[in-house]
Amino acid sequence: TAAIVLSYEADNMIFRITGYYGSRKGVDESDLSSLTDLIAANLTDRLVFALNVSEEQLEYLQTETSSEVKFYNIDENGEGSISDEESKEPGINLAEYGFGLIIMVVILLMVALSGEQVATSVAQEKASKVVEYLMTSVKPLALLIGKIVAVFAITFIEIILMIAGYIGAAVVMVAMHPGTAVKATDLMSSIMSHNQYGMEINVSYNLATLPIIFVIVLCGILFYVVIAALAGACVSKMEELVEGMRLFTFTMLIGSYGAMAVIMVDMMTQAPVPLKLIAEMLPLSSPFIAPSYLIAGKMTMVEGIISALILVIGLIGIIWFASRVYESLMYYNGSTIKLKQLLMLGRSRKEADHE
Repeated sequence: TAAIVLSYEADNMIFRITGYYGSRKGVDESDLSSLTDLIAANLTDRLVFALNVSEEQLEYLQTETSSEVKFYNIDENGEGSISDEESKEPGINLAEYGFGLIIMVVILLMVALSGEQVATSVAQEKASKVVEYLMTSVKPLALLIGKIVAVFAITFIEIILMIAGYIGAAVVMVAMHPGTAVKATDLMSSIMSHNQYGMEINVSYNLATLPIIFVIVLCGILFYVVIAALAGACVSKMEELVEGMRLFTFTMLIGSYGAMAVIMVDMMTQAPVPLKLIAEMLPLSSPFIAPSYLIAGKMTMVEGIISALILVIGLIGIIWFASRVYESLMYYNGSTIKLKQLLMLGRSRKEADHE
């Protein structure tokens, strides 16, 4: 009326005890369950006895096993050390963080001032109907490029004045300390390194990247200036300019805040490589983060060239889009055009060209 089968499953490496009982009276499920539990409780002891394992060996086999992972680090001198986990040093130090923020704020001011100037100029000409007379003899794209070149000239003068201010401050400092030989590299080093709270903080700089930085800053300013021109052309009255500038302000804040977030994360701990690459390559954010990272050696020359090329392509693309919708925007009179309407306008012009 009952049977017990003891089997060993090699795949799962377990012993299995199975009890079978029938419908006849005499043995029920509880009886068979108690019997299988008794066999299971004594099976290990019987196997140990059969294998002739001593109590000492059994105690050794039953010792609890633990595991852990240690990080082995080799420093610059070739000496090794063991720690619980890998120490992740920040991607940039405190001085590089401050330097990056200063560069970002300067570029942000240039973008904001240049964009406001060109948007105001476009909106004024449109509101006064002057642009309608100009477009009878001048192409809309020529008008747009003329404003962009003019704003670039103003921005370039601002940069020259900033450099002249730095040189002038250096000359004054040398004049105030006669008899001391101060070189330009020494002045740069004094700015890029300092000692604070007993901790030496340095910013290494790579002057070979200056041409790439110039291209990135120039194209970045022009990229946002074109967006500002479109924003100014989306309004019909000067009173609506603040609302129309939301497009320009929104894109500028996305780019600058995104760059600032990466710089802050990189200062606290190493920012993820994909996040840094996105910020360094995206045309909206690259003008704000790439210059400081290039001059501090946090970006390679190849990465800088790729970032500049992507920004140039983005600039060409936004100018191409502006050339398609600028004339229609300048003749438009009505409520402020939203981004969705602006994209639909560009699409309709494309379909019209195909027809």
